[in-house]
Amino acid sequence: FTKLPSELSHVDWTKPISWNKYGPYPPSHDAASITTDDGDKQASSSSSSSPLPITPEGTVPSFKPPHQALEFHVHATSGRARYTTVHLPHGPVSTPVFMPVGTKGTLKGLTPMDVTNNDALNNQIILANTYHLALQPGTELIRDAGGLHNFMNWDRNILTDSGGFQMVSLLKLAEITEEGVTFENPFLSDNNEKEGETKSNTKKRTRQEATESGSMMLLRPEDSIYHQNNIGSDIIM
Repeated sequence: FTKLPSELSHVDWTKPISWNKYGPYPPSHDAASITTDDGDKQASSSSSSSPLPITPEGTVPSFKPPHQALEFHVHATSGRARYTTVHLPHGPVSTPVFMPVGTKGTLKGLTPMDVTNNDALNNQIILANTYHLALQPGTELIRDAGGLHNFMNWDRNILTDSGGFQMVSLLKLAEITEEGVTFENPFLSDNNEKEGETKSNTKKRTRQEATESGSMMLLRPEDSIYHQNNIGSDIIM
C-alpha cells in the first residue's frame, strides 16, 4: 500500500496494537475501541457498526437476488461466537458445524445412508477435493453423471476446496509458475529409483515421461472454478 486505508488512519502505529480480537461481538460501547498493550485506548471505526440482526430459528430462506443460492441467519451471539444457519441449495447447515472430508466423493468406510440415518452423525455438509476429483475420475465425467450429488447419491450440501492445498502437500509432484500449478499424476509416477540413480534425477525423468504421456494437470484459478462447477458444489472455495 502506498497509502493506509481510511479506517486505519486513526491508529497510532508507534504503540503496540491489540486488535480486540477477543472483544464482544457485535460491538458494544465497552469494546468500541482498540486497546494498546500499555492500556491506552484508541477509537475504533467499528463503533458505528450496528448489531447483527437476530433471526428466529426455522425462518424460511427467501433466496432473493443477488444471493439466490445463499442466505445467512444469525440466531444468537455470545461474545464473538455466533449460532447461525447457512441456507444453501441442498438444505440448511447449522454452524458451528463438523464437516467430514470425502476427498474423492466418499467418506471412507461409510455410505451416504450411514451418515444421514445415524443421529450421531447426520452431517449437513461434507467436503470433497477438487484436485483429486479432477484427477480421478475427472470432473467432466462427474458433470455428465449429474454432478457429484448424483454421482455419490448424496442429497445434502457439498463444499469443495480450490485444490491449492495440494501445492503444499504434493509439492514434490508440482511445478509452480505464474500461469498456475502443474501436477504430475501420482498414480503414474511411483518414482521407483534405479540402483545408482538419485532421487532428483528420477523425479526429472518421471516428470519428462509424464509430460510426454499427457499425464500432467495444469491447475489455474479458472481451472479450479471450472472443475468445481462441474462437480456442482454448494460452496466453492
